[in-house]
Amino acid sequence: MAERYSAEQVQQILVAAMGQGEEDGFSRSQLAEMATDLGISPDALRQAEQIHQALPAQSTPKPTQQNFRQQLRTYAVVNTFLLALNVSLSGTITWAIYPLLGWGLGLLLPEKFSPCTKAN
Repeated sequence: MAERYSAEQVQQILVAAMGQGEEDGFSRSQLAEMATDLGISPDALRQAEQIHQALPAQSTPKPTQQNFRQQLRTYAVVNTFLLALNVSLSGTITWAIYPLLGWGLGLLLPEKFSPCTKAN
């Protein structure tokens, strides 16, 4: 069975792919051409544009917020596993506290101190 994507996932994938190709944005004619290729009627496109223009400018999370949320999810999953492993092996929390605290400190430090962020 083919993998299925939700509408939100499709939007995120397409936005990421389009962001890699066009730095200056897209013209209205390019938008209309893409909509036609996707089978979107001109009326539906016009309505979607009106809705988009009525939304606040910062309606989507910033990429740094999305990155932080993903890192936080990864931190929670990995450290939950490590804590469970530590407790199951020794009956108490011993060594698992070190990655928990070290990684947590790394998450909470401001981005300018993070070695993984790009300098602008």
